[in-house]
Amino acid sequence: MPLVLRTALRALRRRPADALINGLGLALGLACCALIALHVAAERGADRQHAGGERVVRVGIEMTDAGGEVTKAPTVPRPLLAAVERDPAAEAVATVRYGAGFRVERPVGNVRADAIFASADVLDVLNGYRLIAGDAQTALAAPGSVVLTEEAALRLTGEAAPLGQTLDVGADLPYTVTGVFDETGRSHLAFDALVSFATLDAADWYDPDQWQSFDLGVYARLRSGADRAAFAGRVQGALDDGIGEGMRAEGMAAAAAVQPLHDVYLAEDGRMNPPYVRTGHPALLRVLSLVGLFVLAVAAVNFVNLATARSVERAREVGVRKAVGAGRGGLVAQFLAEAVALALASGAVALALVALALPAYNGLTDAGLALSDLLAPAPLAAGLAVVVAVGLLAGAYPALALSSFRPAETLRGSFATDRRGAGLRRGLVVFQFAVSGALLVATLVVGSQLGHLRDQDPGFDREHVVLVPTNVVGGADVRALKDAFARVPGVEAVALTGAPPTEAGWESQNVSARGGAGGTQTMETVIADPDYAEALGLRVVAGRDLSAEIETDRETAVLLNASAARALGWTPEEAVGQEVETSGRYPGTVVGVLADYAHHGLAAPPRPQVFFDQAGQAQWAAIRLAPGATGALDRLRAVWEGRVPGDPFAPTFLDAAVDAQYRAEEQLARAFALFAGLAVVVACLGLFGLAAHAVQKRRKEVGVRRVLGATVGQVVGRLTADFARPVLVGLAVAVPVAWWGLSRWLDGFAERVALTPAPFLVAGLVALAVAVLTVSVHTVRAATADPARALRSE
Repeated sequence: MPLVLRTALRALRRRPADALINGLGLALGLACCALIALHVAAERGADRQHAGGERVVRVGIEMTDAGGEVTKAPTVPRPLLAAVERDPAAEAVATVRYGAGFRVERPVGNVRADAIFASADVLDVLNGYRLIAGDAQTALAAPGSVVLTEEAALRLTGEAAPLGQTLDVGADLPYTVTGVFDETGRSHLAFDALVSFATLDAADWYDPDQWQSFDLGVYARLRSGADRAAFAGRVQGALDDGIGEGMRAEGMAAAAAVQPLHDVYLAEDGRMNPPYVRTGHPALLRVLSLVGLFVLAVAAVNFVNLATARSVERAREVGVRKAVGAGRGGLVAQFLAEAVALALASGAVALALVALALPAYNGLTDAGLALSDLLAPAPLAAGLAVVVAVGLLAGAYPALALSSFRPAETLRGSFATDRRGAGLRRGLVVFQFAVSGALLVATLVVGSQLGHLRDQDPGFDREHVVLVPTNVVGGADVRALKDAFARVPGVEAVALTGAPPTEAGWESQNVSARGGAGGTQTMETVIADPDYAEALGLRVVAGRDLSAEIETDRETAVLLNASAARALGWTPEEAVGQEVETSGRYPGTVVGVLADYAHHGLAAPPRPQVFFDQAGQAQWAAIRLAPGATGALDRLRAVWEGRVPGDPFAPTFLDAAVDAQYRAEEQLARAFALFAGLAVVVACLGLFGLAAHAVQKRRKEVGVRRVLGATVGQVVGRLTADFARPVLVGLAVAVPVAWWGLSRWLDGFAERVALTPAPFLVAGLVALAVAVLTVSVHTVRAATADPARALRSE
């Protein structure tokens, strides 16, 4: 072992308490940063498993209505596919159609898997879905072909490679398993199975000339060196030729949205992602990244601070070494070796802490991280570089400062009594508590905003409502199922709908007042039968609800929400009786207007919505239970299993679905609470070590004060004040920074809490109290010690 390293290890063993405090603080900061880095890297790595994925784009549409409202969708009109396929920049093109439901009747019943339709080329364009059974070139070529994930194959059939087995999809013809793939890596597409797109052609469900149906997801891999902007321009030209003139006549516009595949998962505008598409939270990742860097900075500052404080006590050691011939280079190497050795030990402890914390962190954030991701060569090398850099930074000041002094000066002790380095240490304490205070304030404000969102009235009754997916039951069968549910004891109301609250309706419906009075507006369309408002507790503010007793309601009646009425230029009362036209459907008469409600949560204002009865296409049954109706869910299950024996009964409660809308905010609140606590702990560890050194240096001063009559309280107060001042300055610095950042974050919510001084005062008092208690361990001990011991040498 090199002499420098042996000497460094001996020096660390001579001061085990210092090494423990300093190393533990750095280990906590490194572990925190490693967890966040793992999380961010995993999210940003979505869709990176596809070879050539940097050249893949998803083609979508941005529709702008007459009022300037923009509706975004990742789907395009069917004829636009031909324009993409013949474009000279397109090397390969694949299509998907979102939304199908598996019903398995053999060999394992009562199991369901979500599926999307996909063309034969999807396994070429999105080649990260690696087949482990079957032929990728032919697996999705024939009608009735199904490719399963490995997990779905085991769940549905009990076999890892059930090639040739037959499954039923809804009420359709049997489908044959032609492939199984290993779904490795994160993806924006969320599905258990791919059904061949040729099935739609064979069933004559797909009209390639229909410009009014925006239902195709199109992915194109561009040729190497192709100009993406030029490709987008040609797609826009084809779109203009197909529907541009008609759209302009209605006061609308359609623009092609060509989105790189790697940008889909973390798209800033989640409206580009429909059901069966996973969406990350880019804002959350940015905040987490900043928090991780700040906590690491606090730990590194703590490490440097303690190293500089401890170096003062080693001034005589340096003087002796230089007196007996040690050169400056050797002393510099010695201090750097000690700091790097301690940093490396802290890094090893941090790795163990990450391994221990990963299960809890995954449970807290649903991140699905694995320790193996951190042990890969690239992240391991990056982590090692950070650890060594922190060690070099910590050793640099004492190495350069102490090694520069003359032996006579250090042996006289003049270095130990001066104030060099004290300003630096106070500045670093200010930084630590500025960061800790800002994180504490953010924890309180984010938690308060989350509670505010949950406590606000969403405009519908969320309690005692059960949502049951009915997409495997169609036509008259779903109405019969509704009637059977309604007869169950304990059920107060049942409604069939295409989109209950928290679920997206049809996004691309163009609604206009007949005669053009209010222009044409793009609205979200919700299938809602006559019991929809009653089951969900919605309020009719003008006119009446849909009625099952009025036969024409099913054909011509339309409901608007208040935002839709305003968008068309009417008050709720004026809207009643007006005639409207909707794209792809009959002209209808507005029979009533519903009060706005938070269909998509309270983070954004309500969207204009139009409602009509087309229950045969309902995707959900919303069932209101009487409070305390014990056993009602079991009775509903029995009804379902009697009428839909091959498909699972999969109820969810509306209140749980509403809470899930705020999952990103909840994860942010948890992350702030966790990392703010860690930052305070690390800062206080540093303060604990600094207080120990400072009190040791001032022990004679304390003895003199006690002999001259100072009380224990006076001595404690004086010593504590020296540490409280930089803490207070740090908290004062945190206030404007935290106020600015939190104000911007809260501006993104339609319903938000007011930013008051209260959380800042609470966070400041908590941080100050913890700091004072940390320092008091040493100050009280020094103040109550026998002054004779401190003054004996005098």
